[in-house]
Amino acid sequence: VASASEDLTIRIWQFESGQLLRTLRGDNAGSFDAIAFSPDGQLIAGACYDGIIRLWKTSTGTLAFALKGHSRYVSHLAFSSDSRWLASTSYDGTLRLWNISFNKQLFLWQLVNAKPIHVLANIHAGWVCAVAFNPVGQEVASVGEDGTIKLWNVAQGRLIKTLKGHEGMTQSVAFSTNGKLLASSGKDNAIKIWDRMGGTVIHTMPGTSEANALIFSGNSEKLLSGNSDCNIKVWQTSNGQLVGNLTGHSDLVHSIDLSLDRKHLVSGSADKTLKIWKIS
Repeated sequence: VASASEDLTIRIWQFESGQLLRTLRGDNAGSFDAIAFSPDGQLIAGACYDGIIRLWKTSTGTLAFALKGHSRYVSHLAFSSDSRWLASTSYDGTLRLWNISFNKQLFLWQLVNAKPIHVLANIHAGWVCAVAFNPVGQEVASVGEDGTIKLWNVAQGRLIKTLKGHEGMTQSVAFSTNGKLLASSGKDNAIKIWDRMGGTVIHTMPGTSEANALIFSGNSEKLLSGNSDCNIKVWQTSNGQLVGNLTGHSDLVHSIDLSLDRKHLVSGSADKTLKIWKIS
C-alpha cells in the first residue's frame, strides 16, 4: 500500500506487517497531491505541486517516466483496469489521457507518446477534481467545479454523456465493478448513485458532511465513502440506506481504497494516519 504526504514523500508499506518498504521523493518539487498504483502492481504514479506526473517502478523504486503538460497541480490520478491508460485531472481545467504499455519482449515499460493522447480542456468550467475509469469498456468519468459528471470515450477523447444533479462542485466519482453503476459526491454533502446506461439518479443519500472519496465493494452491493466527519460510511446500493459506519480517524478522511481481493480497506486521513480495515 502507498501513502503520500506534505513531507514531500511517497511511502510504500508492506500490507500485512505495516513495515515501510521504500520512500520515493519528487526532487523537492513540493508535496504529492495525488498517487495511484497500476492495477498490475508494476508502477506507481505520483503528482507533485509542480504539475509533473512521475512514475516509478514498484519493484525497484527507480523513476520510469516524468509526464509534463499540466500547468497547475494535479488533483487526481487513475489507471485503467488493464494498466495501459493513465488519466490525470488538474486545477488547470484539463483532463489528460496518457497511453502506457508494457513491452513483453524487452520486459520494460514504454511510454507510447511523450505527450498525452488526448487533452480535454475547459470541460468543467473550472477545476477538474477527479476521474475514474469504467472497469468494463473504454470509458472514463470526470467531475469538477461545475457540478456535472462527464463520461468520455478514452480512445477517441469524445464526450459520451453529461450527468447533472449536484448543487455545487462535484469532487469524487467511482464506477461499480460491473460498470453498471456510477457514484458521485459533491460539496452539497450528497452522494448519488446513477444508472450508467440510462444516466439517471437511482438513489440520493443526503449527508451531514462531505464525502471526499468513494469506492464500490467487489460485488457492487455496497458503496463506501470517506467523509469529512472523520468516518467511513457504508451504503447499500440497492436502496441507498446507510448500513455501516467505521470510526477511528480523528480528522477528515480524504482517501479510501480496497485491496485487489476486496477484503481489506485502506483509508488515509488528515490525522496523519493510514488505517487498514478488514471487511467482509
